[in-house]
Amino acid sequence: AMERALNKYKLQFQSCFNGEEAIKACMEQSKKSCKCFFDLILMDCQMPVIDGFEATKILRQMMENNQLPYCAIIACTAFAMDKDAQKCYDCGMDDVMTKPMSQKMFRDVMNRQGFELKLKQ
Repeated sequence: AMERALNKYKLQFQSCFNGEEAIKACMEQSKKSCKCFFDLILMDCQMPVIDGFEATKILRQMMENNQLPYCAIIACTAFAMDKDAQKCYDCGMDDVMTKPMSQKMFRDVMNRQGFELKLKQ
């Protein structure tokens, strides 16, 4: 579902199936060049191996230690309660999108993060 939403816009992305893969992808991407590092990470909170909360904590620690460039991390979660959103912010996520995600929610979150989205022509 997320990939369909991203494909509607002129966005390049890399998918990972668990938090461990996300951490490895960030580390590999940062070795290429800081100019090539991800602009944004959309982090699913409920993933196998390492969940999105723990993966975010690890990535934020790496960013604080200058092992990775800073980028925004946006939570993608099925849980919509205020306490669930707070858990996302507490682990270092910058914003929250709840599932199922509407196009409007996606655009609103991206706009808050400074991205101007345009549909593919």
